[in-house]
Amino acid sequence: MTLPTLAFDFGNYELKYLNSKGRLRSIRSIHYRLPNGVNALSTRETSPVIEADGTRYHFGTQAGKYANHEKTVIGDKSLLARLHLYSCMEATGGTYKLVVSHHSPADAHKALHHALVTRHQFARNGKQHDITVKELEIVPEGLGAYWAARRAGFTFPTGYTIIIDLGGGTWLSRVIDSEGEIIAANVADRMGVYALASQIAHDDRLKQPLRRYNITSPDPGVVMDGFTRGHLYAETGVSWSAWLDEYLDQWFRNIFSQIRADYATHLPSTRRFIVCGGGTHLVARKLMGKDSFVVMPNPNFANIIGMAEQASDRHLKAA
Repeated sequence: MTLPTLAFDFGNYELKYLNSKGRLRSIRSIHYRLPNGVNALSTRETSPVIEADGTRYHFGTQAGKYANHEKTVIGDKSLLARLHLYSCMEATGGTYKLVVSHHSPADAHKALHHALVTRHQFARNGKQHDITVKELEIVPEGLGAYWAARRAGFTFPTGYTIIIDLGGGTWLSRVIDSEGEIIAANVADRMGVYALASQIAHDDRLKQPLRRYNITSPDPGVVMDGFTRGHLYAETGVSWSAWLDEYLDQWFRNIFSQIRADYATHLPSTRRFIVCGGGTHLVARKLMGKDSFVVMPNPNFANIIGMAEQASDRHLKAA
């Protein structure tokens, strides 16, 4: 019997999945372990409270309102895989195959398999769940975006495609041949959008005006949020937009310089660069009009879209 398959992209900045109605969902990769005597803030589908093994956790944007919340981007997402699954799992029962992505599948395989391939009993927003995971496939992060790009007609039948995935904690690149096989890859751990946000957070042009609000050490995580909210620091009205390019240009130049150095022998046969990931909006304007580059539609969801489509195709063929 072919198991129903669920796909998840447990990113450092967002957890992404398709819900039971096929709609894209994202949950901020923030969590807070709730002490027994503390009442949880209000819950949402994209900011659930999870109870597992007698401990409660709040995930998503609501979790960011607790003083001592934790961000996945500065931790190890493999160690949080079980809780990430619970926060995204809307189905309350059943037996499944999971498809998840990770930037280093070989390194994470043991930890992910141990955490996920088992029976799971937990509560999500007060509803009891009893899920069994029988099979697990770990997809190299970025490959899902390649599958989505190929389906959309953005790749060529010959030559190489280079995926550039600008993630929250990590940026990565993969050289993929016309048959869909990864032939070279580079993962720049801790050098994603969070690294850019950290540079901005340490600039005196941000720190000085924030002192009026008694903020002496700007939080890079708040700067990351500001990248999608007009480049403003929370509700202070303090902005870095006027000098963002001083950091952004160098950040992206460093990324592309690394790609040129890593793939010097592959570049002559490269037909297309596919750019995806949550940081894509920061550089999309700079790539306009460059025929060799394609910025994926809905770039922060490109990986999960491709993973889900590929899983669906395989399920139909097996049925």
